[in-house]
Amino acid sequence: MTKYIKQAKKISFLISFLLLFSFFPVFAKTVRVGYYKDSGNFMSGNSEADPKGGYSYEYMQTIASYTGWSYEYVYAEWDELYEMLLNGDIDILSDISYTEERKNLILYSDYVMGQESYYLYTNNPDLQISSGDYSTWKGIKIGVKKDGFYYDLFMDWQKDKELECEYVKFSNSAPYTQMFNDHEFDMLLEIDMVADPSWNPVVKVGSSDFYLAVTKSRPDILEELNYALADIFAMNPYYNNNLWLKYFSEATVTKSLSPRESLWLDNHSQIIIGCHYNDLPFSAISDGNVAEGFVVELMDYFSNNLLKNSNCEIMYAFYDDSQKMLDDLKTGNLSAVVPVVRNLNLAEKNDCDPSDITSEMLDKYDYDYLVSEFEENEDCNVAFNDTWDEIIVKYLEDFEE
Repeated sequence: MTKYIKQAKKISFLISFLLLFSFFPVFAKTVRVGYYKDSGNFMSGNSEADPKGGYSYEYMQTIASYTGWSYEYVYAEWDELYEMLLNGDIDILSDISYTEERKNLILYSDYVMGQESYYLYTNNPDLQISSGDYSTWKGIKIGVKKDGFYYDLFMDWQKDKELECEYVKFSNSAPYTQMFNDHEFDMLLEIDMVADPSWNPVVKVGSSDFYLAVTKSRPDILEELNYALADIFAMNPYYNNNLWLKYFSEATVTKSLSPRESLWLDNHSQIIIGCHYNDLPFSAISDGNVAEGFVVELMDYFSNNLLKNSNCEIMYAFYDDSQKMLDDLKTGNLSAVVPVVRNLNLAEKNDCDPSDITSEMLDKYDYDYLVSEFEENEDCNVAFNDTWDEIIVKYLEDFEE
């Protein structure tokens, strides 16, 4: 039955795909699109000769697949492109925040294009500040674009936090990224979508929605745009979220320890990881009596990136018995165990905390994917050791051992 349902879904998708192209107008409309220079994963490619990509580019290409538009790209800085939009020199521009003043000057799409968040970033690993203790910020220099949309928001935020910092204010045209990399200031207020992935987000200051905007003289383009967006979000309500995760998921991942994590490390001289003797790809002991496998690579990465200023030592304890390993975790003899099924109910009963980070890094071993593969292949042979009994019972109970 499952096989026939999947085949029906594939046929339905193919029919929808073919119908989509049958609705395209015979004569495609050419739309002039403002294209930002040097905007990283939001828009990449500064000329016709450069390959294009990024959040906004893919967004516009998705719209074109519904409208049949072809694009003429106009390359410039944001300020220049916004003036062109006001003057009718371009038809459409992305990443426009909503203001009462602008709504009388341009046409906003009915649907939000995305949400941008404003973070304070550092790029100096030796800078000793805490995201939760603003007293550690005293005397810190913070770079802020004085003509940015979020400038007023930030000034209200810093007043509320009673920061004792020094502010370096500059215009949008200033080479502030180079200034930041040259450590002319300690932190930079920047939008997550254009921040360098190597920067470390310290704290989120605020956020706002942004839209596609159309020049006032082209209501025909706005009408087609809104029809297309309605169809896109009807097909996939999480389109924006999925696109953001594709291009910007690393932009807001902290690369430093929280105050609580730092305090834990200060009070412990060892991190002891419980794992199984012969359980590759997760863990094993080599002929030279050296720990190997995914857990070792994970902890090496953790040590190299987050334990540079710590004397904490990482050690491994190997087990044959999964229950004994979990018992030692509960009694505090172990700091963590790998692997376990990420089941919140079992974790609560065992008084454990399943890690989101580890489960995400192990997506390629996703058990739902494993089961779906079995559904498509009725005759499968699977080898496993006894440490996986619990998983086999839970996820593969309908399969013959």
